[in-house]
Amino acid sequence: MSKISCININNKEYKALVEDSNLSPIVVEFKIAKWQSETGLDRFPSKDELMSFDGVSYNLKAVDILSSDKAIQVFKKGNKNNWELSKILTELQIPKEQKQLILDKGLTNKDEIILALLADNSFAVEINIATTKSANSVDDYDTAYEQQYGQGDIVGSNTQHYSNLTVPGGINYTENEISTPAITPNIKGHAQFSTNQGIGWFRSDEQKEDSNLSIEKGRLIDNKIYTKTRRILELQSDLFQKGRDSKLLVGERSIDGGGTFNIKDHEYKRSINGEFSVRSPEDGSDTVEDGGIVVIKNISESEYFDALRTLNNTNEDNQFLQLLNKKGNWVNFFIQSIVQDSIKKGYKKVLFPTGNTAATVEGHTTIADDIKNTNKIIKILEDNKVEKNPDVESPRQAYRFKISEHNDYNYAATQSEAEGDRKAKIDYLKYRNKERKEQGVEKLAPIEAFYNNKVTRTLDKLYAVNKITDKYGNTWNEIDLSQDISQTILLKDLLNENIKDRVFENNVTTPTFNNDPNLRGDFVKTMRLLFNNKTSNVMATDVLENILNNFEDISDISKPVLEKVLKKLQVTNAKVLFVGQSKMATEGAVMQYNPS
Repeated sequence: MSKISCININNKEYKALVEDSNLSPIVVEFKIAKWQSETGLDRFPSKDELMSFDGVSYNLKAVDILSSDKAIQVFKKGNKNNWELSKILTELQIPKEQKQLILDKGLTNKDEIILALLADNSFAVEINIATTKSANSVDDYDTAYEQQYGQGDIVGSNTQHYSNLTVPGGINYTENEISTPAITPNIKGHAQFSTNQGIGWFRSDEQKEDSNLSIEKGRLIDNKIYTKTRRILELQSDLFQKGRDSKLLVGERSIDGGGTFNIKDHEYKRSINGEFSVRSPEDGSDTVEDGGIVVIKNISESEYFDALRTLNNTNEDNQFLQLLNKKGNWVNFFIQSIVQDSIKKGYKKVLFPTGNTAATVEGHTTIADDIKNTNKIIKILEDNKVEKNPDVESPRQAYRFKISEHNDYNYAATQSEAEGDRKAKIDYLKYRNKERKEQGVEKLAPIEAFYNNKVTRTLDKLYAVNKITDKYGNTWNEIDLSQDISQTILLKDLLNENIKDRVFENNVTTPTFNNDPNLRGDFVKTMRLLFNNKTSNVMATDVLENILNNFEDISDISKPVLEKVLKKLQVTNAKVLFVGQSKMATEGAVMQYNPS
């Protein structure tokens, strides 16, 4: 645990920070002590310095709960009734993963738990604009590196690797990396501007300012209206998208044909020749970086991989990244980080793309485009009747009908034959459009599904969102940054927070029948999915997500099948209808597909 210096809680500046920051006193104490320690300044920070310190401002949901008045009451009640810590944390509805983090620490005092969570899980998260390293000397390169991490002046220009992937209406394009300077993930982003500490990135620009032309004293004056609106063009994370099911997000990294990983001050290496070693400071010495004595010794292959396996449970870096990885929490965290960063940079609004716009940005052909273009052809066919061909060159071209806006025609020998062909073409094109809509699961581009289902749904849960269409026909989710937006992100379990009222565990008491030995007592534990008593218009994705996240007895065979089905459903608007068992087509079935 990090060492925390003593803070004078009677100081007026301290009291003002507690009141202005809307954080609990113990969290403010920790942040002040850390700020003073890392800046070397012997004073209290301002509110802005405190909130912007370490880049993105966030807290564990557990810290927020444990800092509440309710936590004081529950701990007092628990101590009086000799409750175990696990029961106290359950009473407080601490998210499952964060509850385990607390239990693993072996602490029971509430304030000590808060400090331990803050000290062990307060990793710096930064958002940095990627810049080119145009320096010609080592000193210039170091300056450029410092600039990229917010410590120096700009050296080199902003990178433009993917500036061609955009939509009209934007200026001041930037490529931005979200990174954890103290953590090196084992999956590096594929973007050309990615660094070893990157956990994801986003590309953005600014909505082009409008012009208000006027003539003053015979001169044309361009009175530009600055929008102060940031457009998010793309949001990505190789770490959390490729490592979605990985239990280890830090650890061995490829190096010179071998591998390496760190556990605290110990650096383990696997050479291309199959030799294993560990490099560590001698007992009692400082770390390698502080100039201490270094010991390198050979170890066995089993020792190397045993140490690698311990990272899963003992590495705080991995535990932090897993909080973001669980159930796609990274999307929520990235969105709130971007909004927070946009506020700091003085933007008034931030736009996130809908699926259609995101697909256009990436150069994908969307279903909407296909349907729109087909409808144009249908309208041409319906509006232009069969006519005699004025330029007949063959008996087979006596009649014609228009099939495109470029004056292309189809020809036939008779009027009735031409009418039949025209009607058949209209019917076929309408069928194709119907097929495109009905088979969206297969046709919809994955990128559209991600932005429509994950990004847009997350935005709707976090903010008041205005759906807009710009003058180029692109649709966006607009966030007005003047609305009441929390300055601190809470790391939490999205399921527990957003649909907790839809899922609950119900203990049902049932009688025993004829002393049936197969009955496991008269107390049957069941899990039920309820959706606010609704029996229709329930999203199918919600049902499957709830099953996957809440039912622990899913078999190893069923789980991957349900996960595949969920991926398919995420690109549709499929809904669920709850019916009685008697209405199921197959006896014993619990779920079935009904195309109607």
